[in-house]
Amino acid sequence: MSPQKNAHSHLNACAKLDGLDFIEKEKLVELISLNTYFDDACCREGEVISTANQVELDTLTAPLGLLINLTKINNIRRLNRYFLSVHKKIHLGGWIIVKYQSLEVRKMELLNHLPKALSLPFYYFDFFFHRVFPRLRRINSLYFMITKGKNRALSKAEVWGRLHYCGFEVLNEVEVGKEIFLIAQKTQEPSRDENPSYYPFIKLDRIGLHGEIIKIHKLRTMHPYSEYIQNKVYELTNLGTSGKIKDDFRITGWGKVLRKYWLDELPQIIDLLCGKIKLVGIRAMSKHYFSLYPKEYQEMFVKVKPGLLAPLFDENTAGFDEIVEVEGRYLKKYLQNPVKTDIEYFWKTVTNVFFKGTRSQ
Repeated sequence: MSPQKNAHSHLNACAKLDGLDFIEKEKLVELISLNTYFDDACCREGEVISTANQVELDTLTAPLGLLINLTKINNIRRLNRYFLSVHKKIHLGGWIIVKYQSLEVRKMELLNHLPKALSLPFYYFDFFFHRVFPRLRRINSLYFMITKGKNRALSKAEVWGRLHYCGFEVLNEVEVGKEIFLIAQKTQEPSRDENPSYYPFIKLDRIGLHGEIIKIHKLRTMHPYSEYIQNKVYELTNLGTSGKIKDDFRITGWGKVLRKYWLDELPQIIDLLCGKIKLVGIRAMSKHYFSLYPKEYQEMFVKVKPGLLAPLFDENTAGFDEIVEVEGRYLKKYLQNPVKTDIEYFWKTVTNVFFKGTRSQ
């Protein structure tokens, strides 16, 4: 796309905001002007709304190329239904711009706008009421009955994840005052997963024996819908020396504690008892992580049942290549002598965890 066409598109997009008066207008116009995503067609077929009302959204004429909603999505009750409705209104390749309040800004406002004696207790009340209650079965129905979905707490990971789940790809976001404006593009059909994981006790798809997809139980350590943006976050940050995504914004504060002491893995005892995994072995991994490994490793991995106690127990490695080497060494040993190998690695893990104080990163 030529610079002249880009400039023309930006003018068309910004023209949609003419006649409107709102605090973030200047910054939103700047955001649109700085991005080269928009083309003439999508900007001509654009709409600007300011509503959380599903009925008003349904009255819009499709197909649209650009939809800007000036209402915070924190106040939209059925967020997935809203994004799916927008998905139907926008043609493939079209754009959506939404705004939301992040958890960080929410916390800052709660702690800084009240006297110290009240701020901390009020913050903890807000934490349990707006973040814990919606994630508990049965209690969440009472929560939404009381709040009508207003002022909900939304993390960056959940917003991104919900959009990807509903068929959009997030391309950019910018902080404007106390809110964040986010640009996403309709790139695919919504996920066919009818029951996206949302609660503390979760089941995730993993690669098992013979390459079959198995359900693995875990305690949630990431914000809801995080699994739908694993590829996206990997593209943005890549892997750290532990073999995990660096600076992963999807992990919650309490999730880091659970991971440090492997408490999030405890529900996998269910999978162990069901025979889906064995006591010692490489942990069952997602399709995305599995795709990162070399073909030789993949061929060995699918010949061995995943395990609960991993051979790479301390994750103190120099990088992904060393992880492949360590795990590959285990697989080769196991395929030659299964019983002896698992006994050896079992005692090695027990010694390092319980006597040397090794912890997960």
